[in-house]
Amino acid sequence: MSLSEAIATQAAWIQIWVGWIAVINIATLAALLITPALRRDGIVVGVAVHDNFLLMKWLNGQFGYVRLLGLSHVLIWTPLALYLILALRSERIVGWVRRLTQVFVLSMGVSLIFDTVDVARWIMGEQGSMLPAAPSDGSCPDRWPKPRARWPRPQTCVPAAPLRPQATPKTGQAPSPSA
Repeated sequence: MSLSEAIATQAAWIQIWVGWIAVINIATLAALLITPALRRDGIVVGVAVHDNFLLMKWLNGQFGYVRLLGLSHVLIWTPLALYLILALRSERIVGWVRRLTQVFVLSMGVSLIFDTVDVARWIMGEQGSMLPAAPSDGSCPDRWPKPRARWPRPQTCVPAAPLRPQATPKTGQAPSPSA
């Protein structure tokens, strides 16, 4: 499941927050890039946004939709926030671009609080998927993404358990269906 499909299964407030973060990222990046004196800052933001996207995508591919995804924000946004705070303190960012950058830094700060807590919880053992479990009756709530035709999955919704039985450590083979 793609990251955007996983986010689509979350509560409305999470989807709104993720949308807000995307909008403020793009708006700040554009504002810095179109201001000749701030293009270097725009490039720094652009590289950070790009690298954050790639790292989140990689983490999602490796671990699934788990609390560890916040690590990309912690690793990339923390230095970016510090860089932008220093840029704001130097007063080289002025006018409406300054206000937009302040809102961006504030939004990153709020997100970093959630992300730091999520990463800490993952480290302390909460390593399960954040996707809602599929109901036992086979129904599919409207907020769950329907699988695309290219998916080799027969389920109507996101599966609650692995599709294939896992190998046992003792034998190295999957358990038989009668077990």
